[in-house]
Amino acid sequence: MAEYSLLVLSNPVAGREEEYNAWYNDIHLADVVAVPGIVSARRFRSLDESQWKYTAIYSLECDDPTQVMEEVLTRWKTDLMPTSEAFDEDTLFMTMIVPI
Repeated sequence: MAEYSLLVLSNPVAGREEEYNAWYNDIHLADVVAVPGIVSARRFRSLDESQWKYTAIYSLECDDPTQVMEEVLTRWKTDLMPTSEAFDEDTLFMTMIVPI
């Protein structure tokens, strides 16, 4: 199996940062790590005035990262991976990365 990472850059809706962080930390991380192939997650907060205030890095161990990502998207906004209205989907950026 190969190692990959899913890099997610995101922001809370203005004025709802506490709700966003509670959802992300207490619900969303566990929901994403429950996807087969995703083995861990870490969150970060930007220290500067970046376009994105928060970063999540999910570690994958799998043969096909596309298949893992498809499963994440299948679960998104279902009972397996509910979203929060405090999550600003308009600023979301995701990309799969590999070590070099």
